[in-house]
Amino acid sequence: MPDVIDPSGSSGPQRLGVGLFLPGSLAHLDLIDPLLASCDFFEISPETFLKGQDENKELLIRNDVYALQEIKTRFAKPFVAHGLQYSLGTALSASGEDSLQRWLTLIGKFHALFDFQWYTDHLGYSVSPEGLQTLLPLPLPHTQEAVKTVARRLAQLKSIVPQVGFENSVFYFTLGDPMREADFYNTLCREAQCHLLLDTHNIYTHCKNFNLDPKEFCRRINGENVIELHVSGGSESEPEWLEGPTFRLDSHDGPVPEKVWDLVEFLLPRCPHIRGATLERLDGTVEPHEVPQLAEELDRLRGLWERLVSPTPC
Repeated sequence: MPDVIDPSGSSGPQRLGVGLFLPGSLAHLDLIDPLLASCDFFEISPETFLKGQDENKELLIRNDVYALQEIKTRFAKPFVAHGLQYSLGTALSASGEDSLQRWLTLIGKFHALFDFQWYTDHLGYSVSPEGLQTLLPLPLPHTQEAVKTVARRLAQLKSIVPQVGFENSVFYFTLGDPMREADFYNTLCREAQCHLLLDTHNIYTHCKNFNLDPKEFCRRINGENVIELHVSGGSESEPEWLEGPTFRLDSHDGPVPEKVWDLVEFLLPRCPHIRGATLERLDGTVEPHEVPQLAEELDRLRGLWERLVSPTPC
């Protein structure tokens, strides 16, 4: 079987275009409001609108999710979801069944509100079956067992949102050849029959930290599996952390570097089924004077999209 999936599914193969990530902070949403009219779709992380659990351990949605609903009503544009804590590398087990069902119930509530075109989460392991959290996703070994674990987890998610996928995460160590992470993505897409959300800054970060050629890394990725690109900036770790050496961080807290723009231009023509490209900035990382810069980045992303992406998927 080739490393290719049919990305059309029940929601159709239409391109969405250029999107913007909407964070969970109302202050941040107010700040970027002038940019919303220029977007073709919006992306949200449901976890950023959680307020804890009730007495039955059911996950609760904050009342200020109304701000997202107002945006949906005002602009009548599609929404997609990018989760943070579904933990694709966590094996299904009897001990974790209750927490998994609570999580799927929550995703179902958000899907009912926003009718997600697709749902993605980070590749990695961040939650044990007992509910213990690692905070950041940890890398998975490039094994058939890991592939089956991710496929089973995604199958559960497909019962809520039919179109699902994973994002390439940034790891600071790997359980295998770091260049072969790209091959692992291809295997996962084939075996799980899922999409790939390709984060261009994460590729840049991964390759910088492991001293790899980012374009060679990208050549190993089967672009036919890519449904979306993420475009963002980041930062360097403090030298004091490791007494000298620094890591590139996927902090999504600054302007998009030129080397990331170069990767966007390189990748877009290689992804014939891509449906959207999303500009990301996280909560608390934008000052009022930076909003025009974000507008310029959206314009630049749209220019690349219109020049390099065909009007309809192949």
